[in-house]
Amino acid sequence: MRSRSKGGGNAFVALVAALGLLLVPAQCRAVSFGANLSRAPNNTTTCNSSVWTYPYANPFTNCSFDFQDVATGETVFPPAGNGVVTKVRVRVGPTTGPMQVVVEQALRKDNPGDPGHPTYACCQAINASQVFTPNANAITEIPVNLPVRQDLAPDPSTGIYTDQHLALSVLAPNVPIPANLDSNGFYGGWFPARHVGDERAGPYGGQGAVILLNADWSAGSAAKACKKAKKGAQSAKKKRCKKKKRK
Repeated sequence: MRSRSKGGGNAFVALVAALGLLLVPAQCRAVSFGANLSRAPNNTTTCNSSVWTYPYANPFTNCSFDFQDVATGETVFPPAGNGVVTKVRVRVGPTTGPMQVVVEQALRKDNPGDPGHPTYACCQAINASQVFTPNANAITEIPVNLPVRQDLAPDPSTGIYTDQHLALSVLAPNVPIPANLDSNGFYGGWFPARHVGDERAGPYGGQGAVILLNADWSAGSAAKACKKAKKGAQSAKKKRCKKKKRK
């Protein structure tokens, strides 16, 4: 029996992994977007805090938030095109509770009378993940199947761009909204939390926080085809390993 060096074995493993990746169509490879989850969850404000309704009492026990950071580019807006959000991740601190990811849809239309300032109508909740409770002091990953659309060009028949993006709902009182305090973060809050089918205008807009929500997006709407391609790549990788061992 021929002996193999440790370095050669590692090189073979790397080669097999690379070949397996090539068998997966590029449009099926996940792109991550959202918050950088190395950020600390240092926000302590909850949905039912009086800070949102001061000087009045806050009647809301749940809420939804989206965000974007103008300095880093972190955002809940997915890449352009049609795609599917396949995983979401949320980072929370010591206090946790039930949460949900919502797909919000906004519509935009160019305004020839005022270039650079399009008409923007936001938002309708069109889809949502299952309800989940993140693990305390951790990053929790949840598999989902949320088709999203982000237009680069308008519908030729209407001149309207469709923008579908994510928001995170906190569904219980006294649970801090998972966020990192950052002066470059701009957020939109909805009270009470969004539910599929509702349509509202004008979120509570603010500055100073990034919502600790991150997601994986794959291009195209054929999520099942992508899953099949990945399984095929894994099967081919195993066959190559077996052949190598027989040599």
